[in-house]
Amino acid sequence: MEYQSDTDSIDNLIDSYILDKTKGKLVVDDVLFYHLSSRLNLTDNINTSLTLFELLTTDNDFSKLLKKHNIIIQNINNQLEIFFNEKHILLDRTHLPCCCYLRSRLGHNGIEKDYCVNDFLFKEYLKNNDYYKRLNEVPEFIDQLCQFLEYRALGEEYYQNSSFYCFT
Repeated sequence: MEYQSDTDSIDNLIDSYILDKTKGKLVVDDVLFYHLSSRLNLTDNINTSLTLFELLTTDNDFSKLLKKHNIIIQNINNQLEIFFNEKHILLDRTHLPCCCYLRSRLGHNGIEKDYCVNDFLFKEYLKNNDYYKRLNEVPEFIDQLCQFLEYRALGEEYYQNSSFYCFT
């Protein structure tokens, strides 16, 4: 599946929102987006961003932390599969929201690679957002993985050894 961009629709949506809020009295040339990210303190270059696929399948500080907790993610037939304590963990408990999240992010729903990047448009409202508060603890992927595996130690270690950033 090839990634399709719909930037015209996004541009039109943003233009419409700004026009509505400013009643046409303000011309906006640029819009800043804010990206929230927590990074392991061990990481040499916090400005490097990897796709989830790269983050989980290459040798880096994040994948080393997973391995330290006996979690291995392997690419098997263009799906990322979870192995925990040397046991293959099937993503078949689809009644659980965390399982549905992992199935989607790991390519089990017909999407080969995950290119998801969540950004926010209005920085002044970020800290009042529940999503912000959750991300301030651990990344969404770690949170969902810990819930699914019923294993909190990974999340606790990540939280203790990471810093939270807001990139513009």
